[in-house]
Amino acid sequence: MRFASPETGAQATRSGTGDPREDEMFWMFMTALWVVMLLAPLGLLVALLPSGRDCPRCASETLPIRVVLLRPVMRLLNRRWCTSCGWEGIMRVSRHVPVPALEVVHEERDEYDDDAVWRGERDSGGGVM
Repeated sequence: MRFASPETGAQATRSGTGDPREDEMFWMFMTALWVVMLLAPLGLLVALLPSGRDCPRCASETLPIRVVLLRPVMRLLNRRWCTSCGWEGIMRVSRHVPVPALEVVHEERDEYDDDAVWRGERDSGGGVM
């Protein structure tokens, strides 16, 4: 019965060539794979954080809290506190100003739009005052 040597298959061929470039390429690939496996979940975590100034619970405006540990990433992340519900957490900084929920439109009316029976001609704008 023949026993297998400790160097079998790919190990025997890789160590047999003696080319240092292949070893460098292998370790560069492994390092790049490790970096991607480390940074991809961090990027996903940052992308899933709430953004803006509004509280994710009650939608009221939050106040920033200064944290020494977040100082290097202040452009991307802020720790915020909601005064109405007490929520506290880390939020992404959004560069875009949110569109207001209600837009005030000023329109001039010469006459009343409704034909109310209780208004006379004087009140409806049709007559001269």
